[in-house]
Amino acid sequence: MARALLDTYTLQEEKLIAYGFVKNGKQYVLKQDLDENLFVVFTIGKDQFDTQVFDKVDKEPYILYQVKNAVGAYVGEIRDKVETLKQAVLVNCFESNALRQEIINYIKSKYQVDIAYPWEDEKTSGTFKNSQGKWFGLIMKIACKSLGIEGEEKVDVLNLKEDPLVIEKLIDHKNFFPAYHMNKKYWLTILLDNHIKMSQIEPLIDDSYQLVSHK
Repeated sequence: MARALLDTYTLQEEKLIAYGFVKNGKQYVLKQDLDENLFVVFTIGKDQFDTQVFDKVDKEPYILYQVKNAVGAYVGEIRDKVETLKQAVLVNCFESNALRQEIINYIKSKYQVDIAYPWEDEKTSGTFKNSQGKWFGLIMKIACKSLGIEGEEKVDVLNLKEDPLVIEKLIDHKNFFPAYHMNKKYWLTILLDNHIKMSQIEPLIDDSYQLVSHK
């Protein structure tokens, strides 16, 4: 599994056991049925969250699941089932990174601005607007691959406005990326994982608020 996802969540070993995982050396393993033909095995360890799908009859890997470009109704259905089970493991066995809530609290405290969720069908994407109704921040969940990071999982990111020269210096394709779905000259995207601290984000939020408000 991608570094980004594991760094966005903290493993809770006691919760893995309670959920049904069996400890095997330094790893935890869980087998779950997908349908009458296939089952999935989740293997979790330090910096590891692997997923494999097997045939129930011959116990061989289901090759189409491993081929990223494989298409078809059945393999698509299996991918959806595996993703649903994986998300359930994350919710029940991991603690989510607290940065999202820290950002919301910081903006509320300093600028008296509440997060708004303008899209009825997308409750993980929220905006921050100044008193003139202009965006100075957008927090959302996007796929790792949208940032050029390995993996199909979704991670928390924050879009902020910044001086182009500062953006150029910040971009490292680890935590700071060219803006996702916004003007890349004036906006940047921050990956909210365990490699970045709130103390690094706060001045960037302040810059964004000032740039938007004084335009």
